[in-house]
Amino acid sequence: MTHKKANQQRPTPEYFKVVRGKDGDTPELFLYGYIGQKAWWDEDPENDITDIAVVKAIRELEAEGSKRINIRINSPGGSVMHGDPIITAIRNSKVDIHTYVDGIAASMAFDIWISGKKRHVAINSKLMTHATATIAMGTARDMEKAAEMLRKFDESAIATFAAVTGMSEDETRERFYDYEDHWLTAKEAKELGLIDEIDNYETAQVTENPEKMTFRQLLSIAARVEMPAQEKEEPEPEQENEFEMENWRVDYLRRLKQL
Repeated sequence: MTHKKANQQRPTPEYFKVVRGKDGDTPELFLYGYIGQKAWWDEDPENDITDIAVVKAIRELEAEGSKRINIRINSPGGSVMHGDPIITAIRNSKVDIHTYVDGIAASMAFDIWISGKKRHVAINSKLMTHATATIAMGTARDMEKAAEMLRKFDESAIATFAAVTGMSEDETRERFYDYEDHWLTAKEAKELGLIDEIDNYETAQVTENPEKMTFRQLLSIAARVEMPAQEKEEPEPEQENEFEMENWRVDYLRRLKQL
């Protein structure tokens, strides 16, 4: 097993970034890409939008005294296992958390978006919600077990949708969990009561006709979105290597003998 050197700098995350505000500005979390850990074998998924990374960031900003947090989303969705803890952290936070759609909020990213205390959508954004999906392999009984699991996941998502929108669970199930993809424009989101008004703020690059793309194509687009700039941290002072330290000791002992 390999280990990182003590003074090795951690890479800047590609898809998940925390931008702390200056002079009272509101801090922002950017969820730009796949929700979850893309490679299960990666022991340190620093570039991924994992549950622990997002929840930790929210907790840190709460501890710093932030009164409001903006979560900006441009994502095709991802893992329910990672998305659910993020939703819980947003809903249970005492901080005023606003969620924004900067481009696309589809699937699990949509569920995270609707969990915000106040939701925002840019006029050219797209949203999509649908029933849970998975990959299963095995016998007919294995397929039945997978189907039953998906129904449980759907019921949980339906309960969340109903709780944050005021829509009944039966209406939510009938309208949005019929095993079809339901794409929404900003105008349609307003008509459904998901937002109070359509925002006119600057957004990231928006993908045209995402409903015609495969999930893999959406992931490819999300991974190429340019992230907002972040203030560079001051580099840590370089540590002396063992050779330099040993030379210092020899010189020090030599001087002691001369005194």
